[in-house]
Amino acid sequence: MPPPVVTLPVIDLTYETFKFDLTEAEKFWLSRIFNKKVKDGLMNLLGNRIPFDEDREQLAHQILDFAMQNSNNNEFAKQILEFLEDEEYSHESIEAAENAIEDIENGDIPNNILNTVYPACQNNIVKDIYNSASDMSQIFNAIFANPLATGSHNIHYKVSHELPQLTKGRTRFKQPNPVTTNSLNEPAYNLIIELNHDYITTSTDLSIAMTIIHENLHAILLYFEYNNCIHTIEDNPTYAQLIQAYLNEVAVGPQQHHAFMTQYIQNLGDALKAYAVGKGYNLPDSFYNAMAWQGLTDIGMNGGYVTNPEFINLIPSSNERQIIRDIITAEEKNSEWNGQLPHSNSNSCN
Repeated sequence: MPPPVVTLPVIDLTYETFKFDLTEAEKFWLSRIFNKKVKDGLMNLLGNRIPFDEDREQLAHQILDFAMQNSNNNEFAKQILEFLEDEEYSHESIEAAENAIEDIENGDIPNNILNTVYPACQNNIVKDIYNSASDMSQIFNAIFANPLATGSHNIHYKVSHELPQLTKGRTRFKQPNPVTTNSLNEPAYNLIIELNHDYITTSTDLSIAMTIIHENLHAILLYFEYNNCIHTIEDNPTYAQLIQAYLNEVAVGPQQHHAFMTQYIQNLGDALKAYAVGKGYNLPDSFYNAMAWQGLTDIGMNGGYVTNPEFINLIPSSNERQIIRDIITAEEKNSEWNGQLPHSNSNSCN
């Protein structure tokens, strides 16, 4: 006689199952139309999971408790759930979501910014940059981290395994909803800053910081572009196109192109210096000014790269340009490069 066939019941880990562990107050909160987006996000997080996924259930309870605390946390919970969906609920994204909730509850993250960078050390670089006292950070925070304009604009920092090898970071509008409406019925711009996983787990913290500053400025320029302060031909303009559009459209007084670029490079270098000094570095300004060229020494053309003409104009000495390239590469590779040594201290991630 063949052994009996045992059919196990299908476990339907959806909201209908999840709600059995909820309090009456939690059920009532989720039943309100204002909280439908959180409820839908939790349902997507839980999904139909066989075998039972305890990590997701635990995170769902954590997000719900977090969202119910206040209206700000409710908005952050929606962002966290969107992030998890974008990351396809990977174990890394679940860990990042848990860390983000803990950071926000500890008051480490300003309103309107959800930092989902991981590991924790690289996450701290992001936070230290927008907490630094540089002109660049002040402009960035005025747009994306204004505590008086809850939910006005959102930046998601995301570690990407998909970026090309030579691409350290990329800033883009979130699709399919680059612009939404906040609680004040005003436009809310939703941007994503992606950082190359292999890069941020190899390079020095100074190189990573420079890339984040570079991408933060890109976010500022994209904000200008979407507010019709500058105009570009393409929907997703390149960094160089945005700079040129800014020069063409925004009044810069008597400054000529070269003078503006000089000030631009100086601002980037000052932003890196503000971060570095706060982390205990004591390096010459020449280092910060060299690092400011990271991502700007070359421009794309005909499917390849050529030296940025402004790099040549502003740094006419080919020997000096090579030294700048070597300094940038040494920090990127975190190893000696053509006689240039990378810098690190006890705060370094790699």
